[in-house]
Amino acid sequence: MNVFDKILGEASDLAESWGGDLSIDAESVQTVLAYLVGWDYLDAAATPRSIEDAIRTLQGQAGLDVDGVPGTRTASATRLPRCGVREAFRFGAGRWGRRDLTFAATSYVDGIAIQEQDEIFRAGCDAWSSVCGLSFRQIDDPGLADLVLSVSGRRSEDFGRRHGVLAWAEMPASPSWEGQLRIKFDDAEIWRGNKSGPGTALLNVWTHELGHAIGLDLSRERGALMAPFYAPDVERPVEPDDESRAVSLYGPPLGGTKNRTNSFEIIDSRTVRFSEDVFQ
Repeated sequence: MNVFDKILGEASDLAESWGGDLSIDAESVQTVLAYLVGWDYLDAAATPRSIEDAIRTLQGQAGLDVDGVPGTRTASATRLPRCGVREAFRFGAGRWGRRDLTFAATSYVDGIAIQEQDEIFRAGCDAWSSVCGLSFRQIDDPGLADLVLSVSGRRSEDFGRRHGVLAWAEMPASPSWEGQLRIKFDDAEIWRGNKSGPGTALLNVWTHELGHAIGLDLSRERGALMAPFYAPDVERPVEPDDESRAVSLYGPPLGGTKNRTNSFEIIDSRTVRFSEDVFQ
């Protein structure tokens, strides 16, 4: 018996508690449970209690009513664009052994000028260094960089479907990581670099993935930057989740105060307004 069939059997014990909810059908239940297995919310050790808890976690992350019932609305959450990092990494992340990190890009997304993308990458770095004790520097040689950015359309890397997995990042695997990590973006996505117009905001996705690369796992808070689903209005770390967790890993910002840069102006905890010279 495979993991999904086992969990489907365990979930049968919950059917009575779901009552006569008309939004529940066999297809919705199977869709939700398959998603929870595929994204590592659940494993072979799942019990009826842990299945219901996993459904509640997914609902909370997607901004739905949290009732533990895998109805049609919960099934629709499985189609939301998201980060490719799985829930299992919640318990496996480490942190960097130093506070100054470098990054380099080997390829760029289509539709945004390279200079503009570099500005976006620096703005995302500034967003994290403004809340914790890290600094970042872009370099030309990927072989010497701590973080290597690139674009992929490979199905084997969860890419190739628009509005599916937008990007993913590797995470430091030890308490004092000194290696190199990759961050990749989906080539199938339509990316945008400014606040208006269609497409997925590169800044939001990049800053989220950078959070993984410094050791933060997925958040269970709907409004957090590190929540798994794409949020067009969340561009930087927010409290009470992202900032506190970054500080717990790296301490307060260098110099003891939040840094401001010429790249952007902090409007509130979720909004960044870019200066006119960033996007030409």
